Amino acid sequence: MSRYPALRVALAGILLLTGAVRAAPAPEREGTVAPRAQTQPSLQDAANDVAVWIDPAAPGRSLVLGAGGTAGLEVFGLDGAAVQRMEGIQAEFVDVRYGVPLGDSTADLVMVADVPLALVHFYTVDRATRTLRAAGGSPVEVKAEMTGLCSYRSPVTGRLYLFTSTDDGEVLQWDVGTGVGGVTAREVRRLPFGRGVGACVADDATQSLFVGVETSGLWRIRAEPESDASPHQLDGLAPFGTLDEETKGLALYRADGTAYLVAADVGAKRLRVYDLEGARLARFAVGGSTPIEEAEAFTAVAGSLPGYDGGLFVVADESNGDAYANYKLVAWHDLAGALGLHQRTTAPDTGGTRPTAVTVQPGAETEPVATYGDAA
Repeated sequence: MSRYPALRVALAGILLLTGAVRAAPAPEREGTVAPRAQTQPSLQDAANDVAVWIDPAAPGRSLVLGAGGTAGLEVFGLDGAAVQRMEGIQAEFVDVRYGVPLGDSTADLVMVADVPLALVHFYTVDRATRTLRAAGGSPVEVKAEMTGLCSYRSPVTGRLYLFTSTDDGEVLQWDVGTGVGGVTAREVRRLPFGRGVGACVADDATQSLFVGVETSGLWRIRAEPESDASPHQLDGLAPFGTLDEETKGLALYRADGTAYLVAADVGAKRLRVYDLEGARLARFAVGGSTPIEEAEAFTAVAGSLPGYDGGLFVVADESNGDAYANYKLVAWHDLAGALGLHQRTTAPDTGGTRPTAVTVQPGAETEPVATYGDAA
């Protein structure tokens, strides 16, 4: 028996008040969800990445954009039927942004990474015809093998940024400029993460960039180009974290009042759901009688669509039985019901938030100073 029982009780009370003693986290919920539809198979056996373009006027006419490798960028309807194929590009990664200023109007911009050429190409979506066409301007010359691609629109300035992960361990941030001549981009900073950096996804609301690194796990960093570049680890590889081997794909779903980060736990052959602080909430598989074992490319849309209440979760299925790879379409409502998650019941957001700052352009600038840092 302790010689100082009163002291032990007092210390325990202090620890509880200061938060040093924490309750054990709730166990992750687990489940398997079945898709409601699937796309036609790819023309080649590749389904490297996927994005969704939402038609704001008629959501049922929305499109699934599949990065099909040497098959190009393959475009499908929500019913799974092929709509278009952009040839002449080896598509590995794809992302979509809405209402981007382009000339005297705005356009829905599709960004596609051609990994062998180390280029990012830009396309616009013609809402009337549901077809893609080149946006004009110049592709982004990354000059390194890309391992991931995502975009971010600043709620402060309204500017659009592109992030490209590279096999030399860095994430490059590009300021995307648009004008009458088309789309251009310039590099604004480099974020070192180490070898194995890959998938990324950005959350505009919290100004956060989430990055998966095969050798160290899941990370969050500030997305604003002038912000602190210190990363925060959300989960690591076992035994220092809960990821079995490595993490690959990432997706973000913003529900009513909360948001979720979905990451592929490759070793466990499961998709994991976190909150944006890294708390582990659930893990699941997609499939009917045979779950998808290598679900590494996927995306999420928050907001109800025809046939997909709560939103849409699309995942690439590279096995797909005896056929070439395709994409499985899951209603977020089914996923939320199986895992106890929240959902968004209103329509998907295809606009942008009003910038909180006014941006002004300089009339002149000096030549660069002779030293780095704050010497000027």
